[in-house]
Amino acid sequence: FDDFVNSDGMIHDCSSFLVEYLFSGNPVCYMLRSKETITEIHNDLGQTCVENCYQAYEKEDIINFIENTIIKGDDPKKKGRDEFVNKELKVNYPNASKVILQYIKEELGIINTK
Repeated sequence: FDDFVNSDGMIHDCSSFLVEYLFSGNPVCYMLRSKETITEIHNDLGQTCVENCYQAYEKEDIINFIENTIIKGDDPKKKGRDEFVNKELKVNYPNASKVILQYIKEELGIINTK
């Protein structure tokens, strides 16, 4: 996570990084073959994550992302991206594991909080 947080941004085509990198708060450019690819390979959450990324379909999109978003700091998606991450992804953050463990213990009858 340190590498993500300390980066200026990321350009990738790896679905596994969609959620994880958004936690960094940094801009991200997701490479796609076509707009149709978004709905073909991603579920609803993945599609919303892609919407909060800059999208690159060709070389010029990547160059634009680097020159304008990374170098010049023009990041019009920042506010929406931060709102999405805080509302939809950071559920019980930073205590998600504790909440999950608590739930499992309650379901197994190890503890009773009711």
